[in-house]
Amino acid sequence: MTDQDRREIEELLPFLANGTLEGAEKTRVEQAVAADANLAGELAALIAIRATMQAEEDTQSPGELGHARLMRALDKEASAPIKGAAPKHSRPIFWQIAAGLLCAALLGQAVWNAGPDDGDYTLASGGEAPLTVTFAPDATEGQIRAILLEAGVEIVGGPSALGLYELSPLEDVELDDATAILEEYQEILESIERAEE
Repeated sequence: MTDQDRREIEELLPFLANGTLEGAEKTRVEQAVAADANLAGELAALIAIRATMQAEEDTQSPGELGHARLMRALDKEASAPIKGAAPKHSRPIFWQIAAGLLCAALLGQAVWNAGPDDGDYTLASGGEAPLTVTFAPDATEGQIRAILLEAGVEIVGGPSALGLYELSPLEDVELDDATAILEEYQEILESIERAEE
């Protein structure tokens, strides 16, 4: 089974678990599950989750903490070895895509909240941001936010087509201090350039 076939099967597992898969797709997925213990384990987990949810009489939303608890339980169950199963080499692509979209949405929200330049402040370099940085492709939104807060800078522009972000120190932060803190995070910041003064 190719990686593409496996991804397609993994994406169809929830439909098999809730009984909405029919015809040739159902046959294909059932055959793949019968031949692969990892897929069988994922299907069993989906069926158990569905049964648990249907057994709940009071279906109030558990909120963010409940969602986080559910995600930890799913990760734990998915990573638990299945007796006689071959080791699992990759996680389902769905969660990777979802995490990437969530990070992009959070970063977009942070940039959006920065708002347009309404003239309340001017940059020290005369309109051009004093710092230009690129983040590592695998940097998470949480890591980026933590670095920006620690350095006392905010995103005032970007990302450009090349992935460049323009940063400016907050009102009470010196540019040299902010730059020194940012330079400590070379594993997350691929490049840091100061504008010419």
